[in-house]
Amino acid sequence: ETKEQADAAKIYYKATLNKDTVNKMHTVDLSDFENKVCYIYIRHKAEKTGYALMISHVEANALFAPIE
Repeated sequence: ETKEQADAAKIYYKATLNKDTVNKMHTVDLSDFENKVCYIYIRHKAEKTGYALMISHVEANALFAPIE
């Protein structure tokens, strides 16, 4: 994906990184994407606040219907 494509992409979830959100878990509801393949991209731009983005892990949980 190019920078232009990333800039034009629709944002489904955005969290501002500051003293209230650092070291917090963020949960994104993907229920609107049932039966779709979802790709997770994390994009970070340096800010003047001095906070840096560090991702320890991405956890995904899903419930699957039985295959008939």
